[in-house]
Amino acid sequence: TMNKIGKGTGKNVQKYLSQAKKLMGNCQTAVPAWIMPINKALETMDCNKNHFDIVIIDESSQSDISAMAILFFAEKAIIVGDNEQVSPSAVGADNDRINQLTGNLKEILPFSYHLYDLKTSLYDIMMAFSSTTMLKEHFRCVPEIIGYSNNLCYNNRIKPLREGSRVPIKPATVVYQVDGERTKSKTNAKEAQAIAALIQACIEQPEYRDMTFGVISMLGEKQAETIERILINSIDRKDYKKHRILCGNAAHFQGDERDVMFLSFVDSNEGEGPIRIQGDGANKSTKQRYNVAVSRACNQVWAVNSLDTENDLKTGDLRKDLIEYLANPHKAMQNDIKIQKNSESDFELRVCRELSKQGYNFKQQSEAGSYRIDIVVLCEDRRIAIEC
Repeated sequence: TMNKIGKGTGKNVQKYLSQAKKLMGNCQTAVPAWIMPINKALETMDCNKNHFDIVIIDESSQSDISAMAILFFAEKAIIVGDNEQVSPSAVGADNDRINQLTGNLKEILPFSYHLYDLKTSLYDIMMAFSSTTMLKEHFRCVPEIIGYSNNLCYNNRIKPLREGSRVPIKPATVVYQVDGERTKSKTNAKEAQAIAALIQACIEQPEYRDMTFGVISMLGEKQAETIERILINSIDRKDYKKHRILCGNAAHFQGDERDVMFLSFVDSNEGEGPIRIQGDGANKSTKQRYNVAVSRACNQVWAVNSLDTENDLKTGDLRKDLIEYLANPHKAMQNDIKIQKNSESDFELRVCRELSKQGYNFKQQSEAGSYRIDIVVLCEDRRIAIEC
């Protein structure tokens, strides 16, 4: 019956869709597990007739508030997601309609229903009802790559389980600076040309023979489109398909991965002093994009940029932190090992990691007479003692 619908443009679409919903009640009992997009489940199933013992919602941090409807089909639900990854964007949403819909949540969320909109993910909402279980074992990225996200978003609780020594391409992180210039349309021609040339060069090397490639623009989509045009015109179609080359922004890659990822920062500095600081963004949106962009790379990540981190970027800028980390990932990893070694409790470890993340200079287990102070934060000739 669903096949009869075809592209969904015929006169009888609603008739077949209505019939499919009726028949689905019989189909469900014959198949123990159904895997489908949320919109397809809502379209083809009847919540009064189709009930499941367990509904697992994957990538729930990308699902907006409308996905709550799927819970009508579930006796129990497992919500899988990551609120440190890209959230729904709500582009072109009707705010009046959204306010009307969120008003319906007042009965079950009397104190917080007004906070939700289409930028709120299903994962965010369900966190109000249940404690979370964090999956800490990480299999995708080599340790040098996931170390950035680990420090940025997860307080170094992630345990990398991939063995980097078995990866044929080295090093895991590369910072590649060009003399590029950002345009008003958020493109950077020299970065685009450099990335296209680098991918062409990689394809010719035997160690990259079976590798897949991705390109992420760290600023908008125009740069990704520019790079894609250059690659399509310069790389053989067979190679393009073989290496699964994909260009886009961080959201395009969520739930996906590539062996080698190229990041184009796009920004440049045409003024005298440092450029405007890039913080976490509204609702952590920029921080989430950076986390996703880096952690899509399995074996190697390239930071192609037109920035002088010393003179163009201020302390605390996400661009500065990322470029400096990728220039020397082992420094950050060794620093965390040192912090772990000197911490006498989990609480103390978390405090030290947060201090390190924010750029403070501190000393652990500092002697004071016959005692030791857990942490002493240093700034010129001033000191602050912290006991945990």
